[in-house]
Amino acid sequence: MKIGLLSDSHHKTERLARAIDLLVARGAEHLVHCGDVCEATDLLLFRDTPVPASVVAGNMDAHRIDALTEYAALAGIDFAMDSVAVEF
Repeated sequence: MKIGLLSDSHHKTERLARAIDLLVARGAEHLVHCGDVCEATDLLLFRDTPVPASVVAGNMDAHRIDALTEYAALAGIDFAMDSVAVEF
């Protein structure tokens, strides 16, 4: 399984969108964002991807947990405080 890793997007929405598109185009079968999304609405970028996605909170996300949880649910992605499991 190819896992596409992302991290520290820090609300650089356009860059995050391009990175998601690039990873999917190169065959990623699951996307994992390793923290510091910094803006909950950016999670909606994962909603239209053809592969599942998981996001872990980073240190810059600590005060956005409620919003991240809400937007992760809207986007249909797995969100956790400290770790996620990717099933092969």
